[in-house]
Amino acid sequence: MTEAKLIKYLQIPRKPLTGTQHLTPIINSDSKGTYLRDQVIHPIDKNIHWRCKPGTTIQDQLKWLKTNIKHKIQRVGDISVYIWSGTCNLTTRDKNGYISITSTDDDTIQLILDKLHECIETQLQQQIIKINDGIKYLNSTLGIKSPCFSVHLQSRRQR
Repeated sequence: MTEAKLIKYLQIPRKPLTGTQHLTPIINSDSKGTYLRDQVIHPIDKNIHWRCKPGTTIQDQLKWLKTNIKHKIQRVGDISVYIWSGTCNLTTRDKNGYISITSTDDDTIQLILDKLHECIETQLQQQIIKINDGIKYLNSTLGIKSPCFSVHLQSRRQR
């Protein structure tokens, strides 16, 4: 989508949303996000939290996310994170502002995919820990014991 088409699309009147918003959107991006953020005109979109840092790599973005996600959740409540990054792993901008491709092999693409996959696995691990804690609490109130969910998953994976 060209920038002109994106700007035109963002200016189309929208129907008001109904219901209750449960998650606060967080967009974690490099400089691309800055351009999108500057086009936000709808009041619905004003509640998006932006973290746009020009020149940052996917490794830097995910490191920031891992370090700051708990604080962000405490500050704004439940969140939905959108990672829009990786361009700076593939390109560089020179002193005149021209962008050139610096990666011509699949190694960098694989690195980006691995980092995104790592982020998903970390999230799943955190969810499993929460489930285990909830199950332990319920079991202690009922006076019973059950196997640990993550141990069960790990033993099934080894079969």
